[in-house]
Amino acid sequence: MIAALFLAAEVPGRIEKCVIASERRERGNPLPAVFPYAIILASGLKYGKNIIDVKNIVRRRRKNTMLQSPLFQYWFAPLAKRWAGGVSLLLVALLLSMSPTSVSAATSKAGHNDFVISYVANIPKQPVGFGLLMLRPNGWGMYGDVKWGVGVPDDELYENISVNEAENIYGDTLLEQRDSWISINVGAARALFQRKVALYAGAGISLSSHYRRYYDSFEILGKNGRYWIPDETADHTEINFLGGIHWFPTEKLSISLGAEVQPTGITLGLGYRFSRVW
Repeated sequence: MIAALFLAAEVPGRIEKCVIASERRERGNPLPAVFPYAIILASGLKYGKNIIDVKNIVRRRRKNTMLQSPLFQYWFAPLAKRWAGGVSLLLVALLLSMSPTSVSAATSKAGHNDFVISYVANIPKQPVGFGLLMLRPNGWGMYGDVKWGVGVPDDELYENISVNEAENIYGDTLLEQRDSWISINVGAARALFQRKVALYAGAGISLSSHYRRYYDSFEILGKNGRYWIPDETADHTEINFLGGIHWFPTEKLSISLGAEVQPTGITLGLGYRFSRVW
C-alpha cells in the first residue's frame, strides 16, 4: 500500500517531466541570432550562443513597475533586443566603412575627430561588450558601450517550469542561482595630456535576469538531471554609473581601465584609434 501511494504521488509529476523533455527534443533549440555568431568570430568563443543571454533578458517580464509600462514594453524592450546585435555590428561596419587617416599621438589634425572602437568587459559578470569613444578637436567627446553577461545553456533551460513546480511538485534539489546582465551606457569624455589619455564618465541602464538550477533525481530533465529555470520574481533593473580612462600608448592602440556600479565590477578594454573628418 505504501508503494502504491508513493507511485500515485510521484508518477504523474514524472510523466509530466517526460512530456516536457520530449517536447523540447522534438521542438529543438531555436536557431541562434546572427549576433552570437559575430561574437564567435570576433572573440573565438566556441559556445557563444550559450554565453550571450540577450534573448532571454529582453523578452521576459520584469516585476519593476517601470518595466511593465507601455513605454518599456512597446518601445524600449524591442529596441534593446535589436541593439543587442545591431549596435555591435554597426560599430564594426563603421570601422570597416571608414578609411582611417593618420592621427598624431600628440594632437588631432585640425577638423578631425578621433574615434576609438573597443572590445570591453565588465569583470566578472559581463565578459563580452563593445564600446565607442569619440573625441572632438577641442578635446571633448562622447562615450558609449553595450555589455552582456553569462547566460545558461539553451539545452538545459526550461522556461515552462516554475519555481513552485520544481520545488513543491517535483521536489527537485536547488543547486545554484545566477544573474545574467545586459547594460547600455552613454557618457561624456575629455582628452588630456595632448590626447595621450582620455577620461570618461557616464550612466546607463542594466537589466538582470535570474536563473535557478535544480537536480532531478530521476535524471529526466536537462543533462544528467541538472536543469535551469527562470525566476522572474527575482528579475530587476538598475541604474548604472561608470567611469574610467583610455590610455593611448601608440597612435592606434587604446587600453582602457574603469569601474562600474551595476553590476559592480572592473572594466577592461582594448581598442583601435583612427581619425576622420566629420
